Amino acid sequence: MSLWNNLKLSVKLPLIMLALSAITLIGMGVLAYFSAKESLDQTARSRLQMVLDTRASDIEKWYEGISNDVVTHSSSPATRRAITDFIGAWTALPGDKGAFLQQHYASQDENAESTGPAIDFAGVQTDYSRKHRRHHPYFEAILKRDGFSDIFIADPEGNVLYSVLKNPDYATNILNGPWKSTGLGNAFRAALPLAVDQTAFVDLAPYEPGNGKYSGFVSAPILSVNGALMGVYIVQITTDSISSAFRSNDGLGKTGVTMTVGADYHPRISSLAGDGEGLMRVKVDPALVDRALEGESGLAQSIGIDGDPVLAAYSPLHIGNLTWALIAEQDTKELFAPVVDVRNRMFVQGGILAAISALISLILARNISRPLA
Repeated sequence: MSLWNNLKLSVKLPLIMLALSAITLIGMGVLAYFSAKESLDQTARSRLQMVLDTRASDIEKWYEGISNDVVTHSSSPATRRAITDFIGAWTALPGDKGAFLQQHYASQDENAESTGPAIDFAGVQTDYSRKHRRHHPYFEAILKRDGFSDIFIADPEGNVLYSVLKNPDYATNILNGPWKSTGLGNAFRAALPLAVDQTAFVDLAPYEPGNGKYSGFVSAPILSVNGALMGVYIVQITTDSISSAFRSNDGLGKTGVTMTVGADYHPRISSLAGDGEGLMRVKVDPALVDRALEGESGLAQSIGIDGDPVLAAYSPLHIGNLTWALIAEQDTKELFAPVVDVRNRMFVQGGILAAISALISLILARNISRPLA
């Protein structure tokens, strides 16, 4: 205090005015910053939640469309005629029926990925060949139009009577054959007790007969007009056919990712480009997945799939008989970049205002103190 008391009024007054100006500017700046930060923070969180809600709606509509399509075609007169014809033609085939059809219709290169049989009519005169030529164009057109990976028709005993692509699962038995424990076999069994307007959805997993591609299956029973079980109609879907709705990250910048995740903590569908093998290498924060699968929704700080801090929105997603965790995440640096930008601009602007205030205070103080000196 002695130093302050010894100062001249011409020095004290400028310092007092400068201090008051500085306190006022700092107070106003702090209040303005935190107000802007809160607003921008809430905007960022709302945007993340909005993207999550949009993706949920996209997937629900996607599955609803597939389910409706499967119900429509499984109960159509054309499919009823086809399975009736195929059952009769299958019964009339000589010897090992599966081996016969694999020989005449399926690809002979087990490592080649089928894109559809080159022929509608095999080079042998059988009732099956004639029935295949009659019905194949109808189902092939459905596959191409709706983007399915394959379409199967199986009889009640589990014999795969028909497939568009004729992969190794064609003409096998999916109740007791080599693929009984795959997604195709599970889809067949899940459809058997269903009503005419119901479908079953088997989760995506690597599917060996489809060259290991990440595949899921949607199935429905084929019922007669009297409600008797005639067989099962099954469509195969892959991540490639599903993920088109996820390729865009509107609102999530360069680092944002949306994904559906199963109980094994691996994504089923992701906005990241990649096949099933790539998705299997990605593992999502188990805590977020567990919360979503338990029915919770919310926002949480987490470590993203790239190992960087993220803010993640999560919620359960019910698709048919399955529940996935739906997660949208964005790197916190990018997400909150507008807050940092506001802070930096306020520092610059505050410095300029402080300098101007100091100059004005100095001039005023000198003008006031000069007559009093």
